[in-house]
Amino acid sequence: MTKLLKNLLIFIFFCFVFSCSNTKNKAEINFEKLNFPKIINYKDSENTKLASEIWLSYADNIPKYIGKLVDSVIINKEEKLELDNKHFVHFSMYKNILTDSIQLGIKVDTNQIIINKKKLKSFPVAIYNKSTDTISIGSHGRIYYILEAQTQTKQWEPIQKYSIPFCGTGMVSIILAPKEMAISSILKYKGNFKTKIRIKMGQNYSNEFYGYINKSQFESEWDKNENGKTNL
Repeated sequence: MTKLLKNLLIFIFFCFVFSCSNTKNKAEINFEKLNFPKIINYKDSENTKLASEIWLSYADNIPKYIGKLVDSVIINKEEKLELDNKHFVHFSMYKNILTDSIQLGIKVDTNQIIINKKKLKSFPVAIYNKSTDTISIGSHGRIYYILEAQTQTKQWEPIQKYSIPFCGTGMVSIILAPKEMAISSILKYKGNFKTKIRIKMGQNYSNEFYGYINKSQFESEWDKNENGKTNL
């Protein structure tokens, strides 16, 4: 083997090693260790308040950003995104929905506050698609996740339930591609019970944090006979 051929083979080998290493590094993004994007919120911060629920309530998770990982996110005054053909598609065109096997990174930032239209305080939420699949993470303008909290016996139980669409006509799926991130929010509650709270989405969970809720939020407002309970 000539010296020129040996050098060529060595060069090709190192190019291959570098290429594999570079690809591996790009794929291994540790979302949990990344800084949470800075939230730029133009809402008036005066006369704000905390949310209060008596019973198990419906989740209302509006997407505020969907796209590549970024350092900051601007929340517009209308609190909703303009529809685009990449992240919002008719459900009949995209059926790869969120399943328990999909790996997501979910973070709640309790150091930042978003003020919604009702002057209620909320914490920003970041959802990152760790999988290699493009998935549907919601529909009807809502992302599929709920809040759970620990009971007095330290068991995790839901304090929210999923909203059920009443009609499939014109139903639009919310799409999240691999290595993309969605920003939404969760309400900051007040109540008579301090406990740990987290987000559940499929079999994925966010970081845990302390907050206040009402103990009755673990219960439905309807009894076993479908009669409404008296407010506590």
